[in-house]
Amino acid sequence: MHLPNNRFSLACGRPRQQWASPTGGILPLIHTLEQRYASYPLPVTLPDEVPFWGGCIGWLGYDLAWELERLPYLRHDTLPFPVAFWYEPEEFAILDHQQHHLWLAAGDRPALDRLQARLQQWRPQPPAPLILSPELPTFFPDATAYQHMVRTALHYIRIGDIFQSNLSLRYGLATPQNGWQIYRHLSLINPSPFASYWRTPFGELISASPERLIQRRAIASPPDLLPAHAPGARFPRRPSLGY
Repeated sequence: MHLPNNRFSLACGRPRQQWASPTGGILPLIHTLEQRYASYPLPVTLPDEVPFWGGCIGWLGYDLAWELERLPYLRHDTLPFPVAFWYEPEEFAILDHQQHHLWLAAGDRPALDRLQARLQQWRPQPPAPLILSPELPTFFPDATAYQHMVRTALHYIRIGDIFQSNLSLRYGLATPQNGWQIYRHLSLINPSPFASYWRTPFGELISASPERLIQRRAIASPPDLLPAHAPGARFPRRPSLGY
């Protein structure tokens, strides 16, 4: 989806392979993925500004910090999502909103032809109307517990143990709305440059992040990835191990 402050949109298809890890196995998983993609030959280049040439994409949760330093683990996260998740897409599309270029990539020529055929049949549609729930959201922690957290943080600031505390408040609300439709509405009212939507085995995940925290690129790509850029077709440059 095109947002006012971003240049590229990346849409990925079904996973060819996927990897997930809880806290304790994230850094070994990153090392495994680096070794995996380092074994692939370097293909012909694409323009340097293209942000993804193949490889895998995914996320890293803040709980990675527990692998970098000794921290107390006081709460168990009840959400089903792993701290780290990556997957290698069978096919993907990259749209450059600035240059008005579209790149399609797939594992073989028939798959690439199917992508191009679907693109020719595609017609834009507005997002479905939001279904508003009559229920009030549930907050985690509740108001009493959150106020206690604030008082505790202020106490540690006053005695000089800390100078800042980032408190978080989670809230939940049941809705029959499709996650993709929620993301489309969120993108209209909060057009964050790094917004994203994920449909994963663990559930749907919607992000409206306004900034990039870190970026890292590997140097290899599966050799059977065929991109298309009208006119003609070229091989991608290298994959990115995206965080």
